[in-house]
Amino acid sequence: MTENKTTTALAWIFMLLTGFLPMIIWREYILRTSQTLQPGTGIFWFQVGGCLVFLAATFFWKAAQPLRKFFLLWLGILVVDGWLHSLVSNSHLWQSWFGGKGWSMGMFGEQLLRLAVSLVMIALLTILGFKRPDYFLVKGQLDAPAERVRWLGMKADEPWTKFGRTFAILISIGLIVFLVLGTRPTAQQLLTGLPFLPIAVIFAAMNAFSEEMTYRSALLAPLDVGTVKNTVVSKQNALWITALLFGFGHFYGVPYGWIGVAMASFLGYILGKSMLETRRFAWAWFIHILQDIIIFTPMAIGVVAAGGG
Repeated sequence: MTENKTTTALAWIFMLLTGFLPMIIWREYILRTSQTLQPGTGIFWFQVGGCLVFLAATFFWKAAQPLRKFFLLWLGILVVDGWLHSLVSNSHLWQSWFGGKGWSMGMFGEQLLRLAVSLVMIALLTILGFKRPDYFLVKGQLDAPAERVRWLGMKADEPWTKFGRTFAILISIGLIVFLVLGTRPTAQQLLTGLPFLPIAVIFAAMNAFSEEMTYRSALLAPLDVGTVKNTVVSKQNALWITALLFGFGHFYGVPYGWIGVAMASFLGYILGKSMLETRRFAWAWFIHILQDIIIFTPMAIGVVAAGGG
């Protein structure tokens, strides 16, 4: 089945209207210039309402039908990782366990919640009829060819065992340079962060699994780009839709702002590419872990904060 241009356009419109972009526009360009509007949950309900409208369209618009599971899974992420996550993390009981007890305990609590969200997404994928190979939690082929991307300077296809290692090194160096130039840590601060490195590795592994499962595997799976007979959107559209969604979600993360969006989108594209080409979760998880280790270690000593705060 060839790609339907209307279906592809709907997927893009859905991502832009119900993803993180409206929240950025609301906070950065409307609230900050208004003297009367107050922060609230309006954007969340705008996102949920948008999802429901698109879902309703799948029952009477043929071009929207192939995207029904994609819409459902994003709605699930909004509700579970947006609303329920916040509800639990702000509860008195959760705060009594993890709140105000230092970075390690706070991060441990956060990663437990993120892991729970990813497990809920696996359950939802299973309910919707997806098997583990559909969302890449299988052995796969680690040395599968990384298809040439001209704008990356690739002259030909090359094994992921080569491309993955090279990219992991280069993107890690780029992130380190960004953080060093942005924070200018002293030698003493860097030494202070070293004892946090082992626990940062553990948290990085948890966070990378959760984010890759929730925001990449679970969203690439319903686009069915792995099977020619069920192609919903093209490989490139699937990669950029999920990559930009991931990128917008990092506007208030580390790195932050529009530079953070660009860096996270680029990373998201490559990590999604690794899943589609190797049919495996491993390369995305490994590369993501390295980035989180670089971020979490200075966060532990307060040198780096999400959103630049």
